[in-house]
Amino acid sequence: MLSKDFLIELLGFVDEMLLEKLCEIAELTELKRGQQIVRQGDIPQQAYFLISGVFRAFYINAKCVEVTDFFAYRHGSLLVSSYDLISPAPVNISAASEIHCIQISMEQFLSLLQQ
Repeated sequence: MLSKDFLIELLGFVDEMLLEKLCEIAELTELKRGQQIVRQGDIPQQAYFLISGVFRAFYINAKCVEVTDFFAYRHGSLLVSSYDLISPAPVNISAASEIHCIQISMEQFLSLLQQ
């Protein structure tokens, strides 16, 4: 179980109800370099908050070449493929380094957003 103080530092908010819920549902996760968390065309099943490391988002162009869309490296960054959380992902997202992050199921994340 994660501590409230850790989540306050990572995410920068202090809503007591949301913090308690996050402490219950969030999982610390380690990913190896190259591990993919989102595949282009799939509907993401998890949301991730970066603790440390670098994520790379990319897509495959018409010539079958990987094109980097963005890198995520900031502590606390939300790692999702687009603002539309329930549509197929427009990009792939993979670990560009060893990653430490918090993982939450997309269903639970969407529920928290509504609250």
